[in-house]
Amino acid sequence: MLVEVVRTVLRRWYVVVAGLLLTGVLGYVAYTSTPPVYEASGTVLLLPPEDQVSGEGIQNPFLQLNNLDVPTSLVVARLNGDEVREQIVAEQPNALYQVSTDPTMRGPVVLVQVSAQTAAATIDTLELVLAAAPQALADLQRQQDVPKGDSITSMQLAADLDATPVTRATTRALVAAVAVGLAITAGATAGIDALARRLGAARRRREAEAEAEEQGAEPTASDDADESSKEWEPADGERHAETSRSLTPP
Repeated sequence: MLVEVVRTVLRRWYVVVAGLLLTGVLGYVAYTSTPPVYEASGTVLLLPPEDQVSGEGIQNPFLQLNNLDVPTSLVVARLNGDEVREQIVAEQPNALYQVSTDPTMRGPVVLVQVSAQTAAATIDTLELVLAAAPQALADLQRQQDVPKGDSITSMQLAADLDATPVTRATTRALVAAVAVGLAITAGATAGIDALARRLGAARRRREAEAEAEEQGAEPTASDDADESSKEWEPADGERHAETSRSLTPP
């Protein structure tokens, strides 16, 4: 089986070369149509009001992070809203971001996740969203005329300095394109080889039939001589009569 495959490839090498070129084109198209995506993330922590901390005699705001779940959810909704999103998209039209509460931490932590087609655009978009978080918090409290001493504040906990390339989609597209190209190459090679062999067998059969017809339609010289001798050869009775006449005396 393997030997026959090798022979087929050698016979139809031009089909294999064309198929490999097609595979390369498909791989290039797949890579350029699904380029790697860059991702980055950052977190913002909400802090309790200054009056609440000092009123209970506790100077450490990190010990008073309870009861901030609702303000955190409001900030998340604000950042995901159309007003803020339109401002971010106006500066980074090709970037995507998502804001949520951080499920890995116990506390009022806002998680910002950004993706874009370039590392620079990813980091720039992350900085824009992180900067919009305290502004969104201030706007919400200003709309409710919250006194300064009772205002909730925020601080940036972490932010990626470098974007991470994500190539999962690119790899899947490239593998699929190469698989399709190789399948087309194998199918075309086998199909063209089978077709060529059938056409060759049919041509040889027609040539053999034509040669046989030519040989049957044109008798040879020896055949003509035999037919001539049969035509002039006297029958047995005629030969006996002729012999008797020759032996009878006059």
